[in-house]
Formats: sequence, C-alpha cells, structure tokens
Amino acid sequence: MMLSLAPLTEGQPLNHLARLGIFAALALLATRPSLAEPSADVQTRCFQFNDQPAKLMQLRLVETQDDNEAAFVRYVGSKAWIPLVLVSSKRMPMADSGRSQDDTQWLEIVREQAGGHYALSMLGNDVVSFEYIDRKSGRRTSFALAPTPRGVDPCVAR
Repeated sequence: MMLSLAPLTEGQPLNHLARLGIFAALALLATRPSLAEPSADVQTRCFQFNDQPAKLMQLRLVETQDDNEAAFVRYVGSKAWIPLVLVSSKRMPMADSGRSQDDTQWLEIVREQAGGHYALSMLGNDVVSFEYIDRKSGRRTSFALAPTPRGVDPCVAR
C-alpha cells in the first residue's frame, strides 16, 4: 500500500487528514522499538547475618532484557544503597532439575573506592549461599534469607 500526501483539495479534507494520521501512526510503530527502554527483572531479598540474626540487610539484583546486570546492598537502618560491580559470573546447568546454578562475585563500591566482595550462589531463584569477604582482613560474613513471618518482609517492616 502506497501512501500519498497530496496537497489538501477542497471537498476532501477528511481524506487528507486520515492519510496523515495513518502515516504518523506507521512512523511511530516503525520507531517504537528503538525508543523503548529495556525492561528489567528486579529482585530484592532480605538477609540476616548468620552470627547476628537481628541484623538485616537487603540485596537488590537487576537484570535487563539486554543481559546487563547490576546489584545493590542496603543495610537496614541506612538510607543509602551501596552499588556493586559484577566481577565474575558462572552458570552451570543442572541436568537433574533443568535449572541452572549461577555463581556471581560482586565488588562493592564505597565512596568511589573498591570495598569487599559479595559472593552469591543461586539455583534458579533459590539462594544457595551468600557471603561478604572483607577486602582488608579477608574475614567472611555469611548471610541467610531472613524469615518472613505471615508474609511480611522484615527488611521493609523496620
């Protein structure tokens, strides 16, 4: 179908406007994918320190449709989210379950300086392990998913 944008003539104003509208709609449809922002899958999980169960922190994982990943942590009581930079990622398909185990290492950035590392291991959407390794001392802090009594996220409730 060929669209013509002939000059407006007397007696056919609706035809010309209709053709302009169709042309504009087709132009918008043609450019829409390039203007659209990629969608993102965002997961926020609440963890407790294994050695101090009353102390909580949140981990937010962001994965965009174009396979970019980002992560942030926030200790409950703090307003600031600490950005994490992906250092390594390894995916191992599990033949028996059809799921994959994803092991990732994240470097925290505090005041524009590299801090410690966070190591996260997930099997599908289930957290297998999560720990922090201090950059200076090498000390490891392990975390476990915080219980959600009556479906209430304890990180949000505080």
